[in-house]
Amino acid sequence: MDKDLDIKAIAEYSVIDIETSGLIETEDEIIEISIVRVRDKKIADTYTTLIKPRKILGNRIQKITHISNDLLQYAPSIDEVIPKVFDFIRADTLVMHNAKFTMEFLKNNFKSIGNKPIDTLEIARQLFPEIKKYKLSNICPEIGLDNFKCNSTMDYCYMTMLLFEYAKTKE
Repeated sequence: MDKDLDIKAIAEYSVIDIETSGLIETEDEIIEISIVRVRDKKIADTYTTLIKPRKILGNRIQKITHISNDLLQYAPSIDEVIPKVFDFIRADTLVMHNAKFTMEFLKNNFKSIGNKPIDTLEIARQLFPEIKKYKLSNICPEIGLDNFKCNSTMDYCYMTMLLFEYAKTKE
């Protein structure tokens, strides 16, 4: 994370989370995207959609993501989703958990994305050096959310927002 960045000063941002058909951004596809627009610590708007991939999902990915080919068959294509995402995020700073992974997929699909990313994974490493794995579900109890369940990209967006807002009080 940029050491000179004053995260306390960031009052307007969008949180993004994605599900993908695999781990390789040049071969695999985004199959779900959720975005939470935040203004002054409040959720101002949300956007979420499934995205129909060009290839059908394998059984392993369906089990991991809980997204089936049946769910995706009537979803919009990535080409239909791209303008909506750009319109939604505008020039916002993008807050993500594991930003490197998400940004690689976004850049592969949204060629001209230039929004500044902030990674809550890096923030969590600084705040909680004793944690062994920095999954959001492991971080939840550290910020007082013992019963928070992350079951969708929107849930992850909410959790990432809460972690980011918590970090802003600790910096």
